[in-house]
Amino acid sequence: MVCSLYDDRELGQFHCEGCGICRVGGRENYSHCDTCRSCLPNHLAGKHQCIPGASERQCPVCLEDIHSSRDTAHVPSCHHFLHSSCFEQLIKQKIFACPVCGKSLFEMTKVWCVQMRIYVTVNQSIED
Repeated sequence: MVCSLYDDRELGQFHCEGCGICRVGGRENYSHCDTCRSCLPNHLAGKHQCIPGASERQCPVCLEDIHSSRDTAHVPSCHHFLHSSCFEQLIKQKIFACPVCGKSLFEMTKVWCVQMRIYVTVNQSIED
């Protein structure tokens, strides 16, 4: 049985056999990962570390289901799934650590370099 996802707007609705549910965003933009049991954006296809059943867990931010959500999953380098909108909210609140493991949600090297330059500049001006 194929489900139907109806909306007044064209959202790129498609049915994923692997997930067993309808999704939005256009089939051409997603690939199904059998190990994670989720549709992931194409830029992650073959580039993410599979965690069996990762999408079947709750989002660690909002505690809502990730698998059946209409919101896309965001997969940071630590490989813990969270909703894209929840990821955006964390960043807006200047929370840059994964709520599950505490690792950086993205590459922070440039940020730390800027912070270090500011620290050095401030300390030099205090000493002068």
